[in-house]
Amino acid sequence: MKAQIEQELKRLVNHAVLETVDSTKESIKWACPTVNVKKPDGSIRICGDFRCSINKYAIVSPYPLPRFEEIMDKVKEGDKYSVLDLKDAYLQLPLDNKSKEFVGISTHVGFFRYRRLPFGVSSAPAIFQATIDKILHGIPQVACYLDDNSHGPQRCRASRKP
Repeated sequence: MKAQIEQELKRLVNHAVLETVDSTKESIKWACPTVNVKKPDGSIRICGDFRCSINKYAIVSPYPLPRFEEIMDKVKEGDKYSVLDLKDAYLQLPLDNKSKEFVGISTHVGFFRYRRLPFGVSSAPAIFQATIDKILHGIPQVACYLDDNSHGPQRCRASRKP
């Protein structure tokens, strides 16, 4: 599993999700261990265990998640729907430099820092939901619950079978 973790760390660095931290040149004040999960396809998901660090101290601004009834009301017309699961949804959101200081991880090959919003940070769901709500605001028959988007019939022409 170590080889898979190393390969995934390299991939995340190459995709600008993580950056390496040289602990001989800079101090890393916030770093947590990782929880590595094997996904159904055999690949590895590396998650920081932020319960050990920032989540203990974070004050999460509440943001309301939509209720099931609200989602169904938005997409209620028609008889065909599409549901999209956004790949690595949180990781699509870049972090500012100040926020990066708080999302370090410690691995068997060294320290890394997230450059994008990682899974496991207690404020991540609210941040992502607020962001996606702003992006999708005003688009008819489209609703989003975290990383799952539901689209009513006028928005899913490409997904219909001929």
